[in-house]
Amino acid sequence: MPSVPGESTDSGSDSNPIALAAIAESVPSQTLKPAISVHPAKYLREGHRILVKISKEPISNKGSRVTTDVSLAGRFLVLVPMANYVAVSKKIASQKERKRLRVLASSLLPQGFGLIVRTVAQDRDAKSLYTDLKLLIDKWKRIEENIQKKGNPPAVIYQDVSMASSVIRDLFTEDFDRILIDDARAHKNIKSYVQAIAPQMTSAVQLYTDTPPIFKATKIEKQIEEAYSSRVDMPSGGYLFIEHTEAMHVVDVNSGRAGHGLTQEENSLNVNLEAVRYIAKHLRLRDLGGIIVIDFIDLRLDSHRRKVLQALRREFRKDRAVTKVLPMSDFGLVEITRQRLRPSYTTSIARQPAPNRVLINPSVETVLKRIEAWLEIYKAQTGKTSVTLQVHPFLMSYLKHLRDGLVPRTIRWRFGMKVRVHLVADEVIDPVHFRFVDSDSGEDLTEKFRFL
Repeated sequence: MPSVPGESTDSGSDSNPIALAAIAESVPSQTLKPAISVHPAKYLREGHRILVKISKEPISNKGSRVTTDVSLAGRFLVLVPMANYVAVSKKIASQKERKRLRVLASSLLPQGFGLIVRTVAQDRDAKSLYTDLKLLIDKWKRIEENIQKKGNPPAVIYQDVSMASSVIRDLFTEDFDRILIDDARAHKNIKSYVQAIAPQMTSAVQLYTDTPPIFKATKIEKQIEEAYSSRVDMPSGGYLFIEHTEAMHVVDVNSGRAGHGLTQEENSLNVNLEAVRYIAKHLRLRDLGGIIVIDFIDLRLDSHRRKVLQALRREFRKDRAVTKVLPMSDFGLVEITRQRLRPSYTTSIARQPAPNRVLINPSVETVLKRIEAWLEIYKAQTGKTSVTLQVHPFLMSYLKHLRDGLVPRTIRWRFGMKVRVHLVADEVIDPVHFRFVDSDSGEDLTEKFRFL
């Protein structure tokens, strides 16, 4: 078998990435045609310094994937240094709008750069695109300066904006009424970022200061809880089972209690169409990638099968990950491939049997967030200053050694939340669960002030 054309690079980490993309000299960047297949060894020698971008996070025992095709993403445009082309997102369907954006981007195109027009640029004027382009060029100039300043590689030349800012950049549009942020520092940073990229929307960025935790007030925690269960219930009475194997993810659609007063075919069609929305939602929510196989309820009519497949393809057009939906088989199976850029949440959590379903345990960090949310509710509703927390010895050890800088987390609870927490080890409790009891009476308070 011929080797994969790529070169190993020294990134300074334990798992060095592989540069699978050809180096700049071998890529015909003037066009959008695939690069000529040339082995990088023709141009690269050991010890060469090259500028690369991490295009894919490490997954399992595989290192990061890096590429020499460096690009910088903005709100409306993607700047491609050392290129000479203009491309428009395929998700913009109108040919008239595509032509307008291509002409507009070409008029703004600086020498020595390429531009990709993003989907959110649809119906935007020249001023919006120019402002975005100017920010990207300034960013590239800073990168060039950093290249000169840094010493021998490996070295980090540039890091993209924070996850919160990238979500704002990619998703925040005029369709949103507001963005609620419960952290003062994050609110300040995001508001400054929005002021730079979309000043007219700054007023929509608001600091959340109410007493109930933000996830409880906005009912987001319920959606997170859904992602920890292999069973997803639907309003009609039908449900999904989402299972994971080494090779693929499998979704099984079941009618459950749905369909009173309908024929079997009508009921199957309705449940399948309802399932389409929930499947697309949960693949995004759980960030599942790779091969996904969906087992829909059997349909006898070809017209009904086509209807389900069309609905599925419409839903996946909303997905920012690259997806491909294959035709439905005679047995009602649909195979989907979905771009996988990072490990899904299932790689860092455990499975636990529970009545009528399999629950997926949250990470220790998630449990910690729930403990702190419980303490906030407890303090706000009772005003008391002490409580006993019973946890598994493993979690107790974790909490005792957890620090924010030099300050132990338990001390931060005491002086930040004004609650003194007495930790007690209990081997009977599951490692990712906890129990709060009254320090004086021993009463179990867990459910009384539960976050959910």
